[in-house]
Amino acid sequence: MSKLDPGVKDAPPPPSTKISEKDLLAYCPTVTLREGTAFYSQYAKGAKKTKKDEDDPLANPNAQPDNSAGLIYQASITDVTRSCNYQGGMLTMTVAVAGKVVPGPMGKTGAVTLPIRIAVLRDGDVIYSNLAKYPVQVSDTSEAAQFLYSNANVTFDAPAKRNIQIFAGFDGGAEAGKSKKK
Repeated sequence: MSKLDPGVKDAPPPPSTKISEKDLLAYCPTVTLREGTAFYSQYAKGAKKTKKDEDDPLANPNAQPDNSAGLIYQASITDVTRSCNYQGGMLTMTVAVAGKVVPGPMGKTGAVTLPIRIAVLRDGDVIYSNLAKYPVQVSDTSEAAQFLYSNANVTFDAPAKRNIQIFAGFDGGAEAGKSKKK
């Protein structure tokens, strides 16, 4: 019983959350955005925007004009972070990606699907790669919708040295959303 109120039982002590010096000093690779993967745009069929260097008809007589009016939405990554847990010779990371989706002139309310890839490289070799089709709900075409994607299953052999690179970003390639067979 509580000393202040005889009718209330004392709560059990909180579980021990001791963090060792080894845990504090453990190597947790940083997450970075690979150049060109922080933005993702979706256009209406037949309204794909051309590259800037192709917009000059003298430089490229076959260039089509910019068609930004056909933009459905543009997504951007605003921040990335991670946490690490070493156990049984493995490193398991939780990688999180935050961003926003801004509707364009052709935008509609509803779900949009973002192709978000998390990749881990050891000395330049891919040791983990996952492409998620992450749904984001757009409820108002006059406002940006925020999103937070998190993958808690980024697992690989614990590194013996600091030779790991973690990349997060949009993957709009031809294979986006299709499973790769090994």
